[in-house]
Amino acid sequence: MSADTPVAFRPVHRFRRTAPWLAAVALLSAGVFFVVPQFTGASQQSRDATLSDCLRYLRAQVFVYAAQHNNRAPGFPGNDPTQPPDAQTFAGQMTGYTDAFGRVGERRDDGFDLGPYLIDLPANPITLHKGVLVTTRETMPAPDESQPYGWIYNPRTRQIVANVAGTDARGVPYASY
Repeated sequence: MSADTPVAFRPVHRFRRTAPWLAAVALLSAGVFFVVPQFTGASQQSRDATLSDCLRYLRAQVFVYAAQHNNRAPGFPGNDPTQPPDAQTFAGQMTGYTDAFGRVGERRDDGFDLGPYLIDLPANPITLHKGVLVTTRETMPAPDESQPYGWIYNPRTRQIVANVAGTDARGVPYASY
């Protein structure tokens, strides 16, 4: 620019230099607008798949426990189905060493040579709650995500479901997993 160029025209030259940058920023913003929702959907699908895997693993470990304990499901104190089952007994039997009668020991030694079946109760990947509601009702209770448990378990039927209401990304109800 020469010294004779009026001051009013000088910003136009600056705009010509910044216009390509503005166009690039606009394109990147548009890309983010369309790409980020796809990653959000992938994240939801990942949580859905993890929930399915957790349920499969929990069900398999309940089956293994029962196979090693005279066909008694975990949750009953002393593996006695006449006693009311509870979450603390279920967690102890699944994460500790047990004897053939379902009693929990501190370490693997004489008689306590079965288990553990889980290192720890997994957190529900949707709600992030770890606890278990143990029930013996004929039908499973409806999921209630406001409660501090991630799983609902019935030792009489050996059914375990996620405490998650709603449906997954494909429209399948979580209760049917």
